[in-house]
Amino acid sequence: MPVAPNAKRTCTAIIADYFNQQNPGLHIDRSTISKILGKKSKWLILVLTSASKKTFRHREVKYPQVEKALGLWVENANANNLPVSEMMIKEKAFYFAQEFSIPRKDILFSNGWIEKFKKRNNIHCYRLHGEANSVPLETLFEERRKLQLILQDYTLDNIFNADETVSFFDKTHITVLLATNAIGTQKLKLLVIGSSKNPRCLYRVNRNSLPCIYYANSKAWMRSDIFGEWLEYINNKFQIQNRKILLLIDNTSSHFNPNDHNNRVTEHINDNLNLSHVRVHFLLPNTTAHLQPMDAGIIKSFKVIYKQHYIRHIIHQFETNVDLKSNKINVKEVMEYVAQAWNSVKVETIVNCWQKTEILPNNNDDVKEQPLTDAEIVQLIIEEENEISEMNNDDKEEHPVILMQKGFNSLKTWVQFLKNRKVKNLI
Repeated sequence: MPVAPNAKRTCTAIIADYFNQQNPGLHIDRSTISKILGKKSKWLILVLTSASKKTFRHREVKYPQVEKALGLWVENANANNLPVSEMMIKEKAFYFAQEFSIPRKDILFSNGWIEKFKKRNNIHCYRLHGEANSVPLETLFEERRKLQLILQDYTLDNIFNADETVSFFDKTHITVLLATNAIGTQKLKLLVIGSSKNPRCLYRVNRNSLPCIYYANSKAWMRSDIFGEWLEYINNKFQIQNRKILLLIDNTSSHFNPNDHNNRVTEHINDNLNLSHVRVHFLLPNTTAHLQPMDAGIIKSFKVIYKQHYIRHIIHQFETNVDLKSNKINVKEVMEYVAQAWNSVKVETIVNCWQKTEILPNNNDDVKEQPLTDAEIVQLIIEEENEISEMNNDDKEEHPVILMQKGFNSLKTWVQFLKNRKVKNLI
């Protein structure tokens, strides 16, 4: 049956009309249908492999090498518990573009590009600040491994972490130092630093009966002398218990004398303060946001509970018709609330935060794989592309060039062959 010359156009018109009827909010014309049918094999593969059935348009990425390398880097970072921010993605994108010899003037990794990259790769980013946004992935791995070697000499109940946080009340603030062991069975007594050495609320109050250790300076900040006295205090406590502990802290200036460079060295601090039962280990700069259990959620849990106590205090005063201006919350009340909040932090929370940092020694023999370096990622992408190129070359069939005369003679042979078959069938 002969086919009408305009049959193809009629078919595409019918498909376009059907699509537009089924999708009132969209419009597709016959030329688009023709383009899709022209690449039928490509779209069938996409339909079979696509994770989303809502995809109508497929665009090739502009920098496929960069995209692959960046995706591998993000996957590598997530596997090593490194939160990834959009700023980090952009920084690594420029790095990989340079490694793949893409001219700087030809690239523009805009915010729109980052959003599309995240959607294509199902990536969720975090807003990071300060040192959390600057730590190299390789540094985290090495520091974790070093910490595991150091911590393996101690039982989990004798491994402690301490850090400060600021709690606000009535337009002022206090600094609170929290410390706990790795299994959450021993939360040390809080150290609170206020701005007044002898506040009225503590007049004739036995300081030893307070739920917290109280210090003061004009700015209510931690100072190296206060921190040193606290270290000697807990050293005496553990000496009485005949326990030797390891204390992990960050290397902020308030934890050592900034005028004495040697005080940055852990061993010197232990010797200088004569700490017989407390060994202090400073965490590497720019790693505490990832390696310090207090920053992994313990302090956050404490502050949430403290805020609840503070809000309940304000509500109670309001409902009992107490004048809020003349009966402001004082340091003694705040110390009671922070102590209650600290006691309310669950053991499970503390244990989970320690485990999240992955600094505790492994009890099994499994060796965690070291994260890929940037150079290794680039090399992997190059090797993958070389393999694909070789496979494509192997799949290509060589088609010999046939001259017109030779082709015409072959055609005549086929015609004669068909005539002979027809005559034979008639006989």
